[in-house]
Amino acid sequence: MLRATALAALGLLLVSPAPVYADDAPVPIYQDAEPPPLTPRQIYDRVLQNRVRSFIQQIRLVSGDAAGRTQTMLLDVYWQDFRDENEEPVDGIISKAFVEYTAPFDLRHYAYLLIRRDQMVDDQFAYFPSQRRARRVNLRKQNIFGTDFSVDDVIPSELQDADFKRLPNEMVDGIPAYVVEGIPRESSTSAYTRFLFYVDAIRFVPLRTRYWNNLGIETKDLRVDVASIRKIGDIYLPMKLTMRDLHLDTFTSLEILAFEANPVLPQSTFEAGRLNFNN
Repeated sequence: MLRATALAALGLLLVSPAPVYADDAPVPIYQDAEPPPLTPRQIYDRVLQNRVRSFIQQIRLVSGDAAGRTQTMLLDVYWQDFRDENEEPVDGIISKAFVEYTAPFDLRHYAYLLIRRDQMVDDQFAYFPSQRRARRVNLRKQNIFGTDFSVDDVIPSELQDADFKRLPNEMVDGIPAYVVEGIPRESSTSAYTRFLFYVDAIRFVPLRTRYWNNLGIETKDLRVDVASIRKIGDIYLPMKLTMRDLHLDTFTSLEILAFEANPVLPQSTFEAGRLNFNN
């Protein structure tokens, strides 16, 4: 990233055989010294080191509004990067993702299959349990049911088709952070026209992301729960983050309940026929 989430991500607790955290990993020590000067490209590359080639994760989304109403959803996400060691798409495919709702009951088994292509229109399919069929859809700019996260916020997507600029460093929750402005190019499929990324100057985890729409209005604010950042293997992963819609006065908290890094996923994981497995 400089990505919208993390998650992955919607970048991203090991689900098998049991969750394993590197709790004994050294806790970063933040000093008053100014972080070393890095270019936006260098920051981007360091953030990309906090990624995996594939993952399985279980996430919980809790959405709320100013009236105090909330709703909870559970999703399983399977994702794989299909680029080669030179970061070139294989057979024109950048990545694939399969997302299935497991709760609440009325959304159970609703599923997406998302295939991100290079220089071609992405393939996006959805399975509707009530209709007992899958169909091609266009999920760009659409939020996940009743939440403040779009599909692009949950599924990892590189922002390489953008221009970046360094802004003055800032502190985020007591942590020195690089601030990078991203302006997607006209060729980009991004739903946003401007981003500000606040990147932990030691662990290179995006701690905050601000989003502007095509009218130049700031619309969303994504913040990581700094205390939830875990070291899993060689990567740092935030386990909790919250997206706020600044105009609707709503929020959605995302918590990664389980995360398996770099599993071997069979090709059948991303076959369109899987969307009809409940028929």
